[in-house]
Amino acid sequence: EDAPRTAGAAAETDTTLLVFPSRGLTLSEIFERHEDISARMLHKLMALISGRIRRTNLLITEKTRWIEELRRQTLNDKLTGLYNRTFLEEEFYGRFSEYGERVAVLAVKPDNFKEINDSCGHDAGDRVLRMLADEVRSAVGVESTAVRYRGDEYMVILPDSGVREAAPVAGAIMERVAGLDTSAATGGVRVPITVSVGIAEFPADEQDPGSLVEQAFKRMWEARESGGDRTVPPAR
Repeated sequence: EDAPRTAGAAAETDTTLLVFPSRGLTLSEIFERHEDISARMLHKLMALISGRIRRTNLLITEKTRWIEELRRQTLNDKLTGLYNRTFLEEEFYGRFSEYGERVAVLAVKPDNFKEINDSCGHDAGDRVLRMLADEVRSAVGVESTAVRYRGDEYMVILPDSGVREAAPVAGAIMERVAGLDTSAATGGVRVPITVSVGIAEFPADEQDPGSLVEQAFKRMWEARESGGDRTVPPAR
């Protein structure tokens, strides 16, 4: 196993052969004696390392873009383009402390969406869901987050906000939806839509994000059971 091994090599051009380690000489001393050869060796070595660094950086960049795109697909609803329930449960719950000392949550649900689905079909229903998402997104502004929670239910997260700031947003959503012309989505039939909204506030209502979301939905259902087309805020 420990016996010296031999190998053969044939040079294509005139070649100087350097042997190292060489008895009595260090590698740096050999390079000093043959500066032209050492310069070529170092140049090729640097080119090799540089090429590998470029390929590594390119691979990292491509993987980063792929990971970012995969994450975007995971956290966004395909139908509406809003964030989805996964975003709510992973990002909002996991980074709740970053949303400020006060956080308001709105739960929004159309009162008569089933009527559209039943009379105009599910394709029309999907188009209306996209229209509703656009109105919710437009009403909440860039500082807040709109989420399609499930089915025809939406959520809005308002950082650094309480009921006082959330109530006008709820009113804006209701107003925009009430003025929505659905005829382009329903084959020419304009179906007026109203929504019910529930509001919950941290920390006045609940102390954790999961309970905050549940409380907002509970109040949204109270609004629906009271006839719909209204907002139910926390009782004070």
